[in-house]
Amino acid sequence: MKKRRLLYVCARHCVANRFMHSYAIGIHRKIDYQKECFEAAGYEMIYGILDILPSNIFPRLTDFNLCSTSVDWQKIDVNLSVDVIYIRFCSKIMEWRMILFLKEMRKKNKNVKILFEFQTFPIGRDYYFEGRRWSYYRFQIFVKFLKLYVDRVILCTPGYEELYGIKVLYMPNGVKYKKSKIISQNKKKDVVHLIAVSSMMDSHGYDRLLRGMGTYYKQPREKKVILHLVGQGVKENDYHKLVQECKITDYVLFEGYCTGSKMEELYLLGDIGIDCFGMHRIDKNMISSALKLVESAAYGLPIIGAGRTTLDHEECMKYLLKFPEDETDIDVEKIVSFYDSVYSGDKTDIRNTIKEVFRPYYDVRETLKEVVEYMEA
Repeated sequence: MKKRRLLYVCARHCVANRFMHSYAIGIHRKIDYQKECFEAAGYEMIYGILDILPSNIFPRLTDFNLCSTSVDWQKIDVNLSVDVIYIRFCSKIMEWRMILFLKEMRKKNKNVKILFEFQTFPIGRDYYFEGRRWSYYRFQIFVKFLKLYVDRVILCTPGYEELYGIKVLYMPNGVKYKKSKIISQNKKKDVVHLIAVSSMMDSHGYDRLLRGMGTYYKQPREKKVILHLVGQGVKENDYHKLVQECKITDYVLFEGYCTGSKMEELYLLGDIGIDCFGMHRIDKNMISSALKLVESAAYGLPIIGAGRTTLDHEECMKYLLKFPEDETDIDVEKIVSFYDSVYSGDKTDIRNTIKEVFRPYYDVRETLKEVVEYMEA
């Protein structure tokens, strides 16, 4: 049987030079998971990699000019015969050349299904466009043309039936299900290891937790709370300074960029996974589907964070601790109480129970099911 073909369009940093672009390692993993599922469904996946063109010496004038282009669309062969086109959004691609590309691909492949993924929604101007007002306005103009060619919008955020005049498919982030037993590496009951994996952006809000740890350690504690900050990013220097100010250098470990066996060691050592405490800084209506959220679930970790997540289902709630969506410090004593309530028995048994409870909401074969079913319909 002849394989169907799927053209996956994304920016170069999403799939290439993953060790050079360490901030994008989570994106690489997510696309790898998607690729496995698409191939398992019988599709040959072809990458359409977009290169960002050199900036105009007056980049803000480029943003203002609706006829300018930021992406080299000519790198993709419009004569390709494909069954599905899957486009991953980035802030620079919403321009007139993208609309022309979609028009040409539709003309060459009359029955092609065109899918467009927004990884985070609602789209905050400061989050995606780094405060570049005119770039955001360009987006607002060109996004209205998507309905002429796009068949479905894909969102990680639940609750939307239609967006920009296009029907929506729901696809929360997912990871591969681990068949092997999770064996906890922390046998101590008086030490709580927190695992935070991120690119350290303001929206992750770990400054709230660091300040809370500073308050917690102002007096002697029977239970030691250790935070492992994994990753690199724009807020890293600020976090280092805050750790010094709060006098918690003995309790916060900056693990740096980790992957493979090192990352697995940290997840097995961990007792609690950390989602985000600052999504409200982007938009009050944000619902977290962060990769770190579902990776923690896949390793059988109870999870703490602020705001709603794609794991917020009745059977999961006993393993989720929610803090207010505001700028208050995180109450570490509540984290310790949560730890005690979850780990009332053997840690290994409890973690494997948590892994199975969360499974329907993180297993990539489940999270991608709606998309694959539409592609095959």
